[in-house]
Amino acid sequence: MYEHAPGATSRAWTGLTLVVAILVTATMALVAPASVSAATETSGGLLETATGSTSGPTAGDVVSLVPERLVETRSGPGDVTTDGAFQGVGRVVAGGVVEFGVLGRGGVPGSGVGAVVLNVTAVGPSGAGHLTVFPCGDVPVASSLNYTAGSVVANEVVAKVSGSGTVCVRSHAETDLVVDVTGYVASGAGVVSLVPERLVETRSGPGDVTTDGA
Repeated sequence: MYEHAPGATSRAWTGLTLVVAILVTATMALVAPASVSAATETSGGLLETATGSTSGPTAGDVVSLVPERLVETRSGPGDVTTDGAFQGVGRVVAGGVVEFGVLGRGGVPGSGVGAVVLNVTAVGPSGAGHLTVFPCGDVPVASSLNYTAGSVVANEVVAKVSGSGTVCVRSHAETDLVVDVTGYVASGAGVVSLVPERLVETRSGPGDVTTDGA
């Protein structure tokens, strides 16, 4: 037995289902598996599967975690974070910045972390706008997620951690904010996280600029 995902087609070989989905909205997801499997089709039409375990993290790895909630601005039943911090704090005001700690929370080590992988969600914004995720300090001209009024929109980002172990999120419009951590990158690793900067901007209104004017 297997189920079709909406808008998806599937084909099964000896109990294995290959699903190809056409999605209207998608986001990257980092998964922490107990093992890794890969399947290849042979010339005879059968599938061969190789399974192996993941090794421990080394410099250059993006270390995946079981997702944990770090920020939850709502205060309804079940609207909680992994440790009770940064929960029920109320909606982010238009132009407001939320700064929250990431080190030592949700499986992230207390030190030696250069960046974290975050799933950031805007819930019920009051108007159209965007979120900017950055390592605090000056707000860069960049967008990490775009939303419309009343929508629920999520996106996964690799966010550089500030020197004080925090990450900041600025919202253009008033909104509720939810942030989950799904992984981290060790300091000095091969994956280098940057402060977001805009490289292309086709519009020509006020503030519609790139990092170098090109």
